[in-house]
Amino acid sequence: MILFRKIILFILLLASHFNFFSQGFGNEWINFNQQYFHFPISNSGIHRIEYNVLNNYLSNLGIDISNIPHDQFQIFGREKEVSILIKDQNNNGFLNQQDYVEFYAEKNDGWLDTLVYDSAVHIPDSYYSLFNDTIRYYFTWNNNNNNKRTIVETDTNFNNYNATNYCWRNEVLKFNSNYLLGRQQSGLSSPKYEEGEGWAGPSLTKNGSNTEQINSLNSFNNGPNSFGEINIMSANSSTVNVDGNNHNTKVYINNNLLIDSSYFNYKTLHLEYDLPTSNINSNTEFKHEISDIGQGTDYQNIASINLCYPHTFDFSPYNKIHFGIPFIANQKQRITITNLTNSLGNIRLYILDDINKIVPITAHNNFWEVVVPTTINDTIICYLDGDSNAYYVNKVSPVNKSGYFNNFNNYQLDSAFVIVTEQKLITSSRTYASYRAEEMDTLVVDIEELYHQFASGIYKNPLSIRRFLKFAMQNWPSWPSHLFLIGKSVRFNDETTPGSRKDSVSYNLNSLPSWGCPSSDNHIAVGLDPTKRGFPIPIGRLSAKENSSVLKYLNKVIELETFQGNNSSYTIENKAWQKNIAHFSGGSDSSEQAYMNNKLQEFRDIIEDTSFGGNVKKFGKNPFTSIIDPLEFQTVQEFLEEGISLMTFFGHASSGYGFSQNIDQPENWNNQGKYPIVIGLGCYSGDVHNTDTNSFAEQILRPENSGAIGFISTAKQGFIPYINQYAKYLYKMIGKYGYNKSIGQQMVMTIDSLDLNTSTLTWEPKFESNYNGMSLQGDPAVKVNAHLLPELLINPQNIWTNPRTVDLSKNSFDLKFEVYNLGKAINDSIYIEVKQNLPNGTDTIYSKFIPGVLNKDTVTFNIINRPENSIGRNIFEITIDLPISNIEEAEDETNNNTAEYILNISSNSIIPIWPYDFSIVGNQLDTLRVSTINPLEPTNTYYFEIDTTINFNSPLLKTQSIISSGGVVEAIPNNWINTNTNSSDSLFFTDSTVYYWRTRPDSSVVDWKYRSFQYINNLWGWSQAHFDQFKDNEFLNIKYDTTINQFSFLPTFKSITCKNYIQHVALGSEWSGTYWEVSGDIADYGGWIKPAVMIGVVDPNSLNYWRTPFVDNSTNPPTILNPNHCFGQHNGDPGICGNTSLIGRSREHGFFMFRNDVASQLDSLATFLENKIPDGHFIIAYSYIPNNYGGTLLYNSPLYTNWSNDLITAFQNLGATGFTSSSQPDDGFIFFCKKGDPTTAIEVRSDTISPGFVPSQLLELSTSVSSSLENGKMTTSSIGPSYNWKNIYWKQSALELLSADSSRLRILGLTSLSSSQKNLLVDTLFTNLDSIINLQIDSNYRFLQLEIETSDDSLLTPAQVLRWQVTYDPLPELAVNPKKGWYLDSNLSQQGDSVYFSIAIENVSPFDMDSLLVNYKIENQNGIINIPYPRKDSLKSRDLLIDTISFSTRSLIDDYYLWITANPIINNNKDQAEQFYFNNLAQTKISVLKDNTNPILDVTFDGVHILNNDIVSPNPLIVIELDDENPFLILNEDVDTTNFQIEIMSPNSSNWKRINFYNNSTPNLDWFINEEENKFTIEFSPNFIEDGIYKLRVQGQDKSGNLSGDEPYQIQFEVIQESTISNIYNYPNPFSTKTYFAFTLTGSKIPNKLDVQILNIRGRLIKQISLHESQLLKIGNNVSEYYWDGKDEFGDPVANGIYLYRVISKIDNQSIEHRETDGDKAFTNGIGKMYLIR
Repeated sequence: MILFRKIILFILLLASHFNFFSQGFGNEWINFNQQYFHFPISNSGIHRIEYNVLNNYLSNLGIDISNIPHDQFQIFGREKEVSILIKDQNNNGFLNQQDYVEFYAEKNDGWLDTLVYDSAVHIPDSYYSLFNDTIRYYFTWNNNNNNKRTIVETDTNFNNYNATNYCWRNEVLKFNSNYLLGRQQSGLSSPKYEEGEGWAGPSLTKNGSNTEQINSLNSFNNGPNSFGEINIMSANSSTVNVDGNNHNTKVYINNNLLIDSSYFNYKTLHLEYDLPTSNINSNTEFKHEISDIGQGTDYQNIASINLCYPHTFDFSPYNKIHFGIPFIANQKQRITITNLTNSLGNIRLYILDDINKIVPITAHNNFWEVVVPTTINDTIICYLDGDSNAYYVNKVSPVNKSGYFNNFNNYQLDSAFVIVTEQKLITSSRTYASYRAEEMDTLVVDIEELYHQFASGIYKNPLSIRRFLKFAMQNWPSWPSHLFLIGKSVRFNDETTPGSRKDSVSYNLNSLPSWGCPSSDNHIAVGLDPTKRGFPIPIGRLSAKENSSVLKYLNKVIELETFQGNNSSYTIENKAWQKNIAHFSGGSDSSEQAYMNNKLQEFRDIIEDTSFGGNVKKFGKNPFTSIIDPLEFQTVQEFLEEGISLMTFFGHASSGYGFSQNIDQPENWNNQGKYPIVIGLGCYSGDVHNTDTNSFAEQILRPENSGAIGFISTAKQGFIPYINQYAKYLYKMIGKYGYNKSIGQQMVMTIDSLDLNTSTLTWEPKFESNYNGMSLQGDPAVKVNAHLLPELLINPQNIWTNPRTVDLSKNSFDLKFEVYNLGKAINDSIYIEVKQNLPNGTDTIYSKFIPGVLNKDTVTFNIINRPENSIGRNIFEITIDLPISNIEEAEDETNNNTAEYILNISSNSIIPIWPYDFSIVGNQLDTLRVSTINPLEPTNTYYFEIDTTINFNSPLLKTQSIISSGGVVEAIPNNWINTNTNSSDSLFFTDSTVYYWRTRPDSSVVDWKYRSFQYINNLWGWSQAHFDQFKDNEFLNIKYDTTINQFSFLPTFKSITCKNYIQHVALGSEWSGTYWEVSGDIADYGGWIKPAVMIGVVDPNSLNYWRTPFVDNSTNPPTILNPNHCFGQHNGDPGICGNTSLIGRSREHGFFMFRNDVASQLDSLATFLENKIPDGHFIIAYSYIPNNYGGTLLYNSPLYTNWSNDLITAFQNLGATGFTSSSQPDDGFIFFCKKGDPTTAIEVRSDTISPGFVPSQLLELSTSVSSSLENGKMTTSSIGPSYNWKNIYWKQSALELLSADSSRLRILGLTSLSSSQKNLLVDTLFTNLDSIINLQIDSNYRFLQLEIETSDDSLLTPAQVLRWQVTYDPLPELAVNPKKGWYLDSNLSQQGDSVYFSIAIENVSPFDMDSLLVNYKIENQNGIINIPYPRKDSLKSRDLLIDTISFSTRSLIDDYYLWITANPIINNNKDQAEQFYFNNLAQTKISVLKDNTNPILDVTFDGVHILNNDIVSPNPLIVIELDDENPFLILNEDVDTTNFQIEIMSPNSSNWKRINFYNNSTPNLDWFINEEENKFTIEFSPNFIEDGIYKLRVQGQDKSGNLSGDEPYQIQFEVIQESTISNIYNYPNPFSTKTYFAFTLTGSKIPNKLDVQILNIRGRLIKQISLHESQLLKIGNNVSEYYWDGKDEFGDPVANGIYLYRVISKIDNQSIEHRETDGDKAFTNGIGKMYLIR
């Protein structure tokens, strides 16, 4: 006989069957084409399944078991097929009545638990499962007749075999009273199953001992040594002794010291021992002792003890027994058993092998003999039992209800969103999956199937989920993208409440188990990727127990994700809140608080940067008080209601109460649709693994339309710096590296990053619990503030100026506006342009680049105030990332990138309006008129002067001073004073005389406004006929010399600059920093995506640069600009040049682009340089080279490959030296020259370059140029407007008698003052004296300009213009003129009142105006409200329009500006053409005071104000009246019913039911309106059919939203259906002069008889009072209006004394039931007493 120890080791491992276990997924035994029926095994032994059980349960699926040959039957358990014995009574091959299936089965123990430990040696033992004692076995069948069958042995030839004298018996003591947590740090263990963790017995401390006894009966003393194993766990790690140990373990067996071991740290000791069998008694004693070796505290627990000893075949103590037989190879053995118990019945001996065997037992009086067969395994394990001990299976259940397993390998899902849930929640989980299926593959898995497939049928075993994940990761095309656990988890170990391992209530609640202690869902997947220490699959949980909870949470997810990305439009309302983040800091003292604040600041710095662009608000609680700060509480609430995406709490916390902060309960957050992810950096707040549902994590997610969408925290203690380090990395993933990923994916990335950054450190419990243990309550696929791209937007509501009111007292002001990035935060530079449309029709453009917008930035432009142009209505057009969109945006590239802001720049200044400047006036007598900039300017003195010289010093000089209020100030002809004579001197114009006039207000700053005109009788038009009138013209190369009153040539100088970043990053700051400019005017910048040569050309005469063709569709008809500038280049308007592109810039371009990759364009460039650009013109050429320019998407050839010899020659002819051949190395360049003069060439070149992402090189070139000395131009300002141009006259002369002057006159047409396009209408010789009569000019050209170009290459003197004049029909001029009519009843109004105003509008010109449109509106930051006003008839010359206008303030509350606009601009054009526009506007401020007074609410029941708990009728008339004091906001509409909320709470209910005004279309309530008193009355006639206490709650509000009270009116009352009456009490009692009667009625009817009879003590009637006649009775408490005055029926006073009274009451002649009250003791047989004492 050999291998004794091996035999016994097998016995030790019998329960675990380690040798059978496969390190696979656990489902390898399943044939997915078969049906399986499972049943529980909770005891080890012989089991039977009878025919009736199989038939009953299989027939439910239409399966007739009697038709399946039993050779095809199979039973599986512990992931393998087990052999079975078929009891077939009639031996027909089928199972029938009385037949059964028999097999050996083992209950669950720790056989599978080694898989949860990192190392199998760390498991304490295999005797007790971590999770469950019960396992499922499976019945099935196949088409195979070769299934495992138990072999029935027949050999009884005992004498042929040698006898074996003993067997092996294994006795086990397993202790499981305590669960040890394993290694701990500061009381915190790891969720991983580690050494020292598991179920064990009571704790033993230092210097303590514990003794246990094992039954060791019937030992065979002559046998080999006994042996066994003691499993002891150290439960702490205290201070060490001098040897570095902190534990000592001694083990005595029968008082003999066998083990004495000292060691360090948490350990699981598997202490093996040998023991002479001679030392074995009937009970073997084991003693565990801990000695003091100098260690600190020392805690140890015994997990188990086993003793394997030789045993005789005396089995008398046993009802059933496992034993082992010493193995002899290839030999049968004989054993003889004695003393079996009689209760076993039919005795069976099983040989447990791969295929079990049943061995016959032959009885011989008091002993039994057995032939033991050989076995496949080299061990012989026996199980002796009898029929009486057999376990019968009474139910089998089909897997998945159908019997079929799902073959998950067939799904082949790609990045699937997997939901694991319980059967009860399958319906809602599938609904959830359907929603997620819109974006990804989804799968809903029943946890019960995972128990069967992946946990061997062990319920509550988390290996089921882990092995399923492992299966999916190895068999599907890609790993699951997310795992969402929907169901409740309860930890398996006991804490303050029982765990699920031993408590049935907790077990049933644990519908979806978690992993480890402390429990951590993430640890289900930790280690599945062997290259990482973290979890590879994003995991979240919803701790739901009902389908309704899942659907409510799903609705929250849908609401939240409706706002995410492109699911909703990019508006501030939809998106801005998503970047909001709230930080809450705690701390128990100031140092803790400082630490937490510093860490929160780190988080803030991360999340406010790219790509999240967060807006963080921090809130902190005073560590020395528990009092909530009400102001901060309100601020937090407002922030919550605005919307928050991410919320982080950092401080002390608890599981059920969360964090002590200034924040309301989650159900009161009022943040529907804007649910945040909450991060809890504290203790216990994430512990959802208890039996209750009150954890903070669950509370914060539970509210239906409020609260959070996810909560991330630890289940147990959170330690710094671990939790804040985790949060820091999580913020990095949310904010940048994992931006736009799901929160679950960001959590995985966080752990991966922490793993990498702590690679040299061992992850002890604090790491595991505070890193991997940061679990998510909520859907891991949720995203917060997720955007693929940025989305830039200008908020038109947040544009303002500094100072707020702009006038001319400042030379400049700041225009400020908010720029939002509602999408992904970026650092790329952004181009912003502000176009100021001035009141006179011209414009000014400001532009700059700003750094990338992360969230919201305030941009400031300094705007120059120009008195002549700025005063009046300025329209600012603000654009961002336009006209070229360089930033790719999420939704809207253009519409929300623009905004308009209107600013009225005020001044006490004035502008002359008649006569028009440079006008020809046809009236000899006329009034000079000016308009104040502010038409409502206070009274001031205005000065006028007129003269025939611009110096205002001739004898003709006349003056006027006028005291006037704002509007039109008039200097009439007869009021002039001659300054030389100081006498009245009326003004009559003389023919063809040019007059200069000026005007100014009385001010400390003298600011004259100058104008001039010429009088020519009966002519109207424009004229410059005096040298001083030319001074404001535009001169090019001409000097206007007032010292000699002559024109002379003067050259112009300008600079040309080019900056060129070679290999710049496209669309970045270097891209926009690549440009060329002329004297600070950027010609153009950037380029296209491919390398090119950029050419700029400057005209030598005008020094203006050439531009590309463009069709300007802003004019009507569209204007074609630069049509002759098509030179074969890449850029330009394809509507003109054909095969060109606007490259995203819908405008003229200041360069010509020729692409390196298009040979035909390079050939065109050669022609352009050689033949198209005239000599004398200046040329700037530079290379445009993006980074990685050689990439296949850009241009994969060397830059000069396509350069022809002609192109190289063209550059060389210009003076370039750096262009040599098409094979020269790549480089960048800037080249400048004046064509025709190679000596002017300047060339700058970069280092040699090659494709790739490399740092750029900056090239710069700057030079100056000058214009011609023999050519010049003079151009007038605009002339007009007019629709009818008539004639032009001119006169000029030369300075020389023999002149070489050559001059041309050009007439340029403009459709508007803002038009950049000037069309040449007339080009003619400018002779000495001439005219053009009857100009044929299109009426679309409302403005003209005259231009003379003159040259003299001999004496270099220009022509001397003496006069030029244009006659035309001028347009009229309107002015708002409050001087002649202005009324505003008040600037301050009560809400609801009407405002009345009027203002005069005057035609100040001598020309009639067509029909007049006037726009009246009020405006504030919330928008514009137009006041309707019809178009008026024509306004004749010098006529007035005055109307009184009114508007209601009913819907207004605030400060407003009232605007009056005569002849408004519509579609960028004035409704009617006129001369000026600045004086068409008037603005004044009005204020509407909000109605803040609360209305008065009055509620009565049947006309009475009741008290709490009063009794009312079951059918009361409840009248609710709202009385409002505001006489203007009348409650006079049916819609005002929405101002009321009426609710009833019925008895035995805790829910309020709202009473609506209508039930569908049928009224529930009646209501009445009293407009005179502004009362709204509601009548409610309910029918209360149930007795009990009711509650009524009413809240009302007036039209201003003022509530009738801070809290709703609430009253509690009682309804009693039965008609009763209480005893009637008199009050007062005793009385002297009068007494009243009080009583209570119930029911719905009023008594028709209620008499009170007053009797003397002898019973004689003194007085009878009919209360029902003297007053109106009511249900409830009544006090009579009538009183008894102590007189009898005849009116005579009665004597003092005691009087009796009784009551007679009836309803419909039936007596009323008595209502019992506490006062009934004062009555006898219904008779009361009263006392009269006078």
